[in-house]
Amino acid sequence: MLDRPANELFAERKHRVANAVALCETGRVPFIFFSLFWPAKLAGITFEEAMHDPDKLDDAYGQAVRLLQPDGFAAMQMIISTGRAMEVLDYKQIKWPGTGTEDDVDSYCKNLIEKVGKGGGFILDGSIGTPDEAKVENVLAMAQSVHKYAN
Repeated sequence: MLDRPANELFAERKHRVANAVALCETGRVPFIFFSLFWPAKLAGITFEEAMHDPDKLDDAYGQAVRLLQPDGFAAMQMIISTGRAMEVLDYKQIKWPGTGTEDDVDSYCKNLIEKVGKGGGFILDGSIGTPDEAKVENVLAMAQSVHKYAN
């Protein structure tokens, strides 16, 4: 990928994307790299490391870009490597349900259902973002909490 000057590589990719937008035939479909945690998995670092060590995450994204050679890149590291800030804010989504005990998850879900779900209209669903490292028993505790506390 880096066998030519960066300005040549950029011009080639910019031309490919512009042609695709103009519905002209291109040598390949332009690929814009947009990923959250996949580069961490590729580099063999944990999601927690990705969130708390921006240098490791940058290295992971570098590996992914060198491997995939995309035409564009969305710098998602700025969103991912916010672990310390999120801890200060006590942002629960980072910590749950991947860590803690079944009782922690049950208690957290009970609070969500009783406070956020008061009056109906709240859907407790982990299918959109259950982390890979979530403990099976914690995910099960979340699912069971719906039957336990919802009306």
